[in-house]
Amino acid sequence: MKIDSTPVPQNEALSKARQDRLARVLHGDKDSPLRNMLEHCIQQLESGVQEISHRQHSSDDMPSD
Repeated sequence: MKIDSTPVPQNEALSKARQDRLARVLHGDKDSPLRNMLEHCIQQLESGVQEISHRQHSSDDMPSD
């Protein structure tokens, strides 16, 4: 494994490491507890986002006091 010595801003390097780790988890073992937890979290986030956008749309229709 060759190590890239190009200087990278710390937060960029950190996010790259996180992305690599996430990719390994997502493409790794199908029954990985971490993968299952991540997929559950993603589903929760998506349903939360849908609920929030639905609320925003329905509150747009209501007259404000």
